[in-house]
Amino acid sequence: MRARAWLAGSIGAAAVWIGCQSTSDLTPKARETPALITLGERVFTAFAARDVILLEPLTVWGIPRETLHTTMRQVDLVEAEASLAQLEAIPEERRQPIDKALIEQLKRLLANPRGDFPHLTADLDDRTNGLRLEHQGFFAGLTDANATLNWAEASEPNVVVRKLRTGGGAPEAAVEIFFTIEKRNYKLQLNTCIKLPGVGWRVAESLALVDLDTEAALKKMWMEDFPAAQVLARDQNKTMLVDFTGSDWCPPCIALHRRVLSTKAFHDFAKDRFVLVSVDFPRNKTQPDNLRQANAILAREFRVEGFPTVLLVDANGTELHRVTGYTNQSPAQYIRDLTPKPAPKPVPEPPAKPPAGK
Repeated sequence: MRARAWLAGSIGAAAVWIGCQSTSDLTPKARETPALITLGERVFTAFAARDVILLEPLTVWGIPRETLHTTMRQVDLVEAEASLAQLEAIPEERRQPIDKALIEQLKRLLANPRGDFPHLTADLDDRTNGLRLEHQGFFAGLTDANATLNWAEASEPNVVVRKLRTGGGAPEAAVEIFFTIEKRNYKLQLNTCIKLPGVGWRVAESLALVDLDTEAALKKMWMEDFPAAQVLARDQNKTMLVDFTGSDWCPPCIALHRRVLSTKAFHDFAKDRFVLVSVDFPRNKTQPDNLRQANAILAREFRVEGFPTVLLVDANGTELHRVTGYTNQSPAQYIRDLTPKPAPKPVPEPPAKPPAGK
């Protein structure tokens, strides 16, 4: 599905999320790749310099407010027209109530395109301001565990366009920038870039810096066999850290893995403390039937009702601590969340008073 979460508003919900792109739109087009490579190289230059001023003209929050509003109005109208055409192509006898409601909503929007826009511009302003603060914090090193890297030793970046979706009013792309520092391999991810009419390609989502060597080491540490993990935890006198996740469809799960569980800070924290266990519920990749059934049993036994849920469990299978959800904590913050707080000491009862008259 389209991933323009930063601009999803009332008409965005009606227009953007109705259908998936056709597979023919997933192959990068030669005419767009050079511009995306240039964008990636410029973002890398700004990131290596820790200079948010260099980043600003490469982002959606760096677009002048009135220009962004005008551009997004154009995009929303294109999306609304495309969504209306998709819905009206459904035979009337097969339309669900939600389809009919959306058709009426989209018709009202297209008849009066400025009607809902004040509400949408306020939402857009909130999202772009939030992205600006996130980028500024990232550049300042507030949430980046690799802020002390010697960027003077960085290699030339290798920019790769992973996917390009060209349908709709604003084409999207994911861009990855590979480089090395001091013989370690890294990847800077531009998870969502969008091409706006009259503006060009801009970064529209958070950035992520991945230590590829640490990520490879962590992948080797994660187990999927819960009973085998219990044996290992008992032999090594460790606690089990069990991650209940939807690894390929759950946005908070994906963010937790990318921003915390694949970082060097987490690797250093976990390697001598935990046996790591992944209890995954994927939707888009194959999984052996016996593992899928075993994971479902574990979710019921531990009463897991949402993803991500991370448990600390002893070798006997007793839950010690639980962290539910992920709200963009830094690795240091999440590690603090994983540390069980000591139980309060019991307050001693006051001594009994002697009976009156004695």
